[in-house]
Amino acid sequence: MAGVRRSLIDLEDDRVLRRAVVEQLRRAVPFDAFAWLLTDPETTVGAAPLADVPCLDRLSRLAALRYTSGRRWTEEPPGVPHRPVQSSHLPPRRPAGAGVADGAAVLLLGPELTVRHQTPQAESDLRALLPTEESRRPIPAAAYNVAAQLLAAEAGIDSHRLLARTMIAPGHWISVQAARLGEDIAVTLGPVEQRERWILFCRAHGLTGRETQIVICLAEGDDTRTGGPAPPLRTHHSRSLEGSVRQDGGEQSTRASCQSSRGLTRRGPSNSLG
Repeated sequence: MAGVRRSLIDLEDDRVLRRAVVEQLRRAVPFDAFAWLLTDPETTVGAAPLADVPCLDRLSRLAALRYTSGRRWTEEPPGVPHRPVQSSHLPPRRPAGAGVADGAAVLLLGPELTVRHQTPQAESDLRALLPTEESRRPIPAAAYNVAAQLLAAEAGIDSHRLLARTMIAPGHWISVQAARLGEDIAVTLGPVEQRERWILFCRAHGLTGRETQIVICLAEGDDTRTGGPAPPLRTHHSRSLEGSVRQDGGEQSTRASCQSSRGLTRRGPSNSLG
């Protein structure tokens, strides 16, 4: 475990970090194949995998089985301690300034989740999610996962939204969504709106609903004592909640919390959702 902790401290790129952790674990428990997916903090749908698996031609089928074979792969087995590492708790993997491609990024998957068609913009977004050599086409793993979630929802296995969001650089997130289109499944990739990122930031840091309201009010420049759908906060209550937000978010000031939620700061392994 000491080696794993050092990996978490010393590395800033999430793929390099995850690979370092895997190698530390492999020394203690040898294995031939693995898959480590980041999950959306709200929907728990997987995205941006780091994996070493055989039979890539069966990857779409394996993804479907993770979501539709009775127990969803993110469920905690009874009696087994489990703490998922969500995408917001790991550093981004692309330099600041990188973003999703302009235009519509859409993939059309068949009943077996194989890709039938895709728009030209989809490839660059998929490459952002799963970095791949220029000579190879990126594997649409994120599309497989969100499409598999659609199958799980249709089968009544799980009710989470058909959505996965993950950070590709400070201030830049990709949203992957699925929808039924006849016998096929349409998967779209695009940016995540700023307000949605604030909500994700709060959820990933374990903030309460009231604390979330404080962060959004402050980030949008509102007065916490007057605005918002909930009753106005008294001054002492507002300051108490702001202190709780700073503590839960790991920041030294309320302003730093707001900057972090917007993606304006970068502080090591726990990064912003701005």
